[in-house]
Amino acid sequence: MKHATVITREKMSRILDELYTALFTAGANSIALNIKRWDDGFSISIESDYDPAMRNKIEHLSRFLQPEIRNASLEETYWALVGCDRTGEDSELMLVGQMLDSADVFIYEDRVRLALFKKYE
Repeated sequence: MKHATVITREKMSRILDELYTALFTAGANSIALNIKRWDDGFSISIESDYDPAMRNKIEHLSRFLQPEIRNASLEETYWALVGCDRTGEDSELMLVGQMLDSADVFIYEDRVRLALFKKYE
């Protein structure tokens, strides 16, 4: 279990990096983060402001984090390619969505709240 915790923690770090980048790109000035370790994985809650003129970026984030089908092979491909080719923020967020086991995104007028979960490997 310890090895699974370390691997998942490293993946969560990458996930957070992509999410912070996306939120700052959408005009965030303030981002609040809460991470909790559970028996079966980690949950993350993020609340952030954003520039209402950038709402489309937040809506894209929501779609990418909540794919209709999660494909485990895409996550493995992501880890094989990490750091090798940066094809754009959208593709990275799409892969982040594949890495998560669940994601709920709540979009308000000028705030967004993310509730994410990643099971241990």
